[in-house]
Amino acid sequence: MSILEDIQGKSPTDLKAKYKKLLTYDKINKQYSISNVNTVESYTFDNVLKRWVPNAIENEERKEAEKVENKNGTDISKIVDGKRKVEEDEETEKSELKRMRRERRFELKKQKQEERERARKQNKCVYVTGLPSDATAEEIQKTFERCGLIDKDLKTGERKIKLYKDADGSNKGDGLIQYYKAESCDLAIEMLNGTPLRPSESNKSDKLTVSKAIFEGKKESKPKDTKKEKTHTPIRFKEKKKMERTRKELDAKLADWSDSENEDSTEKRMTETERQSVVILKPCFTLKLLNDDPEAAKFIQQDIKQGCEELGKVSWVRLYDGESDGVVAVKFESYLGANSCLQKMNGRYYGGHKLEAVKWDGVQEYKSR
Repeated sequence: MSILEDIQGKSPTDLKAKYKKLLTYDKINKQYSISNVNTVESYTFDNVLKRWVPNAIENEERKEAEKVENKNGTDISKIVDGKRKVEEDEETEKSELKRMRRERRFELKKQKQEERERARKQNKCVYVTGLPSDATAEEIQKTFERCGLIDKDLKTGERKIKLYKDADGSNKGDGLIQYYKAESCDLAIEMLNGTPLRPSESNKSDKLTVSKAIFEGKKESKPKDTKKEKTHTPIRFKEKKKMERTRKELDAKLADWSDSENEDSTEKRMTETERQSVVILKPCFTLKLLNDDPEAAKFIQQDIKQGCEELGKVSWVRLYDGESDGVVAVKFESYLGANSCLQKMNGRYYGGHKLEAVKWDGVQEYKSR
């Protein structure tokens, strides 16, 4: 029986032990091959097609086979014809494999291009109005980077913050901010829409309006003179390297932001974004209940965690037994879970008490005994 029936559809690492013994690895071509001397079979694993393809039969093996056949009185012409047929079949198979490889490479290339195009078309920008006339890009960056990493221009290294200006150069009060990840736009709208850029100087007219940026198609313009039109300047090697470094720096910074916080760390060390994921529930208990039943605190924590996990992934639940208001804090992994908790828990009854659910302000500290 041909070994191809057992190995086809499996990668070299997935083969049975008896076939792994027959494997050889070509370091130059970075390919695995398998040979069976008993059946004179030889196959190579094609890394592009992800399948085993037959190798050409060596000339020496063919000559040996011819000698054996001649000794047995077989017609040499039949052997020659058979050999020619095998060679023709091999050439046909080689051509077919080359065609399949070309098609597979084209498919992979097209798939990557489509993925890049989808990423490019993602809306990563927010449009902001209500900015003070003297607002600076640095001030805006400090506020809006609480919601996510602001993208950089790969050539200049500057943050992608655009402030619209009047003819005299003064700020018009609106601007465009591009984030590195599209998800940050939703968080910026959730956190900053309706809030002032400068809380200490705020009044009702100073509140920001933050929304997803909408890009309208440009109107059709008159055809340009192709002779005067500037040709596209190719990116130099040094510029390309600089752009790659900038992108790697952004990826590294984003990874640092994504590191999960240790459960024992205090609320003071949390970022603004993380604070928005903490919900304060009260009153969940009375001090008398905790004093009368030593197991009550543990039960309440577990019960609230179980209920909140239906709304989103929960990082931790803390019961502050030094607070007469019966405070319990719930930290969600995402602000979306925290928002769901606010909607579901606020006004509900727990242990005979009507709950108040609010987001932690990032300042107030709660006591534990």
